Amino acid sequence: MERPPAGNRRGGTPAMERPPAGNRRGGTPVSKPGRARDPQTGGFPAMERPPAGNNRGSNAASVGRSTAPAGLAGPPAPNRPTGLPGMPALEKPGPSTPAGPISNQAVVPVTNCGSIKAMIVPYVVGGMAATIIDKPPVPPEISFYASRGVDNKIRILLNSSTGELNAKPVAILDEDKVYIEEEYLAQTGEALSFEEIMTSSDAEKLRFKSDDPVDLYELFRLDTPPASYGDFLGGTMITVNPVYGIPGEHIDTIKPNKKYYYCVRAIDMHNNKSNPTHIYEIEMVNNNGQIFLRQEIFDFPSAEQVFHKSGRRFLYVEPAMRQLIYDSETATPGPAALDIAPPTNTLLGAPEIDRVWGKKFRLRVTSKKTGRKTDLNITFRNSGLVKPSE
Repeated sequence: MERPPAGNRRGGTPAMERPPAGNRRGGTPVSKPGRARDPQTGGFPAMERPPAGNNRGSNAASVGRSTAPAGLAGPPAPNRPTGLPGMPALEKPGPSTPAGPISNQAVVPVTNCGSIKAMIVPYVVGGMAATIIDKPPVPPEISFYASRGVDNKIRILLNSSTGELNAKPVAILDEDKVYIEEEYLAQTGEALSFEEIMTSSDAEKLRFKSDDPVDLYELFRLDTPPASYGDFLGGTMITVNPVYGIPGEHIDTIKPNKKYYYCVRAIDMHNNKSNPTHIYEIEMVNNNGQIFLRQEIFDFPSAEQVFHKSGRRFLYVEPAMRQLIYDSETATPGPAALDIAPPTNTLLGAPEIDRVWGKKFRLRVTSKKTGRKTDLNITFRNSGLVKPSE
């Protein structure tokens, strides 16, 4: 079977021809005004766009259009033919010129000329001596550990500490005294001896600050209770030199059921020495196979108080001021009346002290010339009178 024509493949009638481009709904071509064909190319020239104010007429539209602010629009452009009668063309305005300066920056060449002047000031006449030393570190941390089933070994871990504090310096070795004098001079500017630094009430405290890594530790041990830090000079000193950033470790050999006394101090990379730590009393107890570690902080024994008082001819004894304080919170005075017995001994005395009221004391008086001794038995009671002699 023959294939139908391309215009109408479903019937024998040929397809309707397409109308001209000028008028696709009628047979009459429509001519476009003002656009004549170019005799060389045969095409129409491009039509110029009408002004933005009114694309459909000669009058400018004002609805829905924004106008440029005054002072920003450029000068009016001259009229030129557009191809449409009565329709002048507006040229595109150029960039607006700002009212102020374009930039407030400038490149200025600068030339530096050195000018060194030597002057004599009264502060350095005759010379000046100064010492600059880093701050000594704060005391390190120390901890003790026992091994299971071992009664003659103890593991000691040492670690650097951080922070800063003010404290009196402590000397253990003989060369520590010279170091403390130099450190005191560097921090305060005063050249004092070690004895003056330790005994003078006007001497300032040293500043300890961990600003450098610890280089090594000095561990001190004693077998007897110390009376001061200076007693560790006659004991055992162990130097622990760990790697930077790793705590120090030492395993010490001791005897079971015996007390040992330890302290440690840190030395940084600039050889600055810290104060020693607290003194720790360590004992590895072996109670018939039960092995455990006992440790506590050791305090120096206080000086024995001497109760001696010199006097001449007369002797007057009275309670101290803290024994005469009236504690209104704990006291129960009861009703006030003249025919009631005097108040009890529980009215007077600060609550945190050992009260003397109702207790017996023995006072011994010794003659300096003859050596004769006289004992006086004294009991303090609250009679209700301020001055019994009156």
